Amino acid sequence: MWGSAVSGLMSKLVRPAALFAMTMMGAGAATPVFAADPEAGARSFARQCTSCHVLRDDGGRMLVGTGARTGPNLFGLARRPAGTAEGFVYSTAMQQLAARTMLWDEPSFVAFVTGPGPFLQQRLSDRRANSRMAFVVSNPADAADLWAYLSGLGN
Repeated sequence: MWGSAVSGLMSKLVRPAALFAMTMMGAGAATPVFAADPEAGARSFARQCTSCHVLRDDGGRMLVGTGARTGPNLFGLARRPAGTAEGFVYSTAMQQLAARTMLWDEPSFVAFVTGPGPFLQQRLSDRRANSRMAFVVSNPADAADLWAYLSGLGN
């Protein structure tokens, strides 16, 4: 009984931690970490992300969402540096990351959405760095699906 409970807990803790460590060390930076499914990412985005984020194209047309402004517009995320969505006021830590011109890629995105605080703390060498993102994607494979969907928009 305890074996399966401990095993399940360990997989929930170890897999994200291992992915985060690999991302921070640069392992797999040129190669996707997971075989991602953009259709699953689209469903996840519509279900989990639209309460805070929208997808509004460069012409201003709303693709997904109802105008939420808690988080930035994620259209074109794969083409822009972190913390630079037009019209959004970012946390101090995200502004510092923007100043470093970090471009979003799959490993960075997956590490960020599965642990925004630890990601920023490591990238900025500041143990107090944090983001305003309240929702965390608990499964790195789901985060990779989201990336597959978002990175395919507008490209």
